[in-house]
Amino acid sequence: MTQSNLINEILDAITITSPTTYLYDGIEYSNNADDSGSYFDLTDMIYHIFHCRNLLVHNSEEYTSNEELLETFSQHNTGIGTWDIGWTITGTYDGQLLVEKDGLVIWATPEEFMNLNDTQEIGCEGLLFIQKEYRLLNSGFYMALSDATFSYQSPHVKIYWNIQIDAAALLLYEITYRLNEKEIPFRFKILNNKNSYPRSDAAVLYVDIENIPHIQKSLCEIYNEVKEFLNPSTSLFAKRLAPGIGLAEDVIDDEGFGYRTSRIIAESMIECYRKQISIKREIRMEIDKVFKKRGLSLTCPYLNQDSINNYEQLSGFT
Repeated sequence: MTQSNLINEILDAITITSPTTYLYDGIEYSNNADDSGSYFDLTDMIYHIFHCRNLLVHNSEEYTSNEELLETFSQHNTGIGTWDIGWTITGTYDGQLLVEKDGLVIWATPEEFMNLNDTQEIGCEGLLFIQKEYRLLNSGFYMALSDATFSYQSPHVKIYWNIQIDAAALLLYEITYRLNEKEIPFRFKILNNKNSYPRSDAAVLYVDIENIPHIQKSLCEIYNEVKEFLNPSTSLFAKRLAPGIGLAEDVIDDEGFGYRTSRIIAESMIECYRKQISIKREIRMEIDKVFKKRGLSLTCPYLNQDSINNYEQLSGFT
């Protein structure tokens, strides 16, 4: 999608009416919780509509996991877990071990940590058993972990799947089976509540950028198995690989690619209102300036600063 079409789709849908209010679909929302009117942060609105492609109703059930679905996911996860070398004990508490590797710090049970000296004191180095799954991940996702060691320090890409709930377990099976068979490190998360579907990011595959050439064939095979169960829409900000599949480079911080992009656009739109800039072309130019200041591209918002990869090698889906 061109820069013009990307921003115009947003500007056609949302109108800033004051520094703290805006219109969407004929309804005025407040961008400030202290103001009158329906409160829905502009960044959240852009994120849900244009990245997730679904304005979810905020309620207490949105991020409540479904136990039956979790069990189904676990059964379809072909992983077996693995012992991962290079972990160091940095603390202990109430029978648990605090272990660290490459800046990642997690809690583990004594049974999950092993070293040659059979000791578990602070400073000891050893192996940590990495299970095949996290059933209760934050933000309402089940996560499958690869049998191969996954490096959190390497740059990653995120591949989004707008999978329908009826085929969610099938997608999980295909990804864990095919990528584990090739010993590809990955993380794969998928919504754990049936009521949260559909979304363009219903499932997200994380892989090392350097492994992209090694997974192209597998991705095409997976796509052919699930394509009839993919909703066609993708994130407005991601690179569209095929109907229902998008790609973006992962963001290092905790904000995330989709939310970061939504925030930059939201803040820029409000700033344009303050500057009394109302012509779409001029607003687009202002937003483009903000992206460039951050080393990003409004034409290719899915790329991080200084990225040179256009991922054309992944365009062969059939």
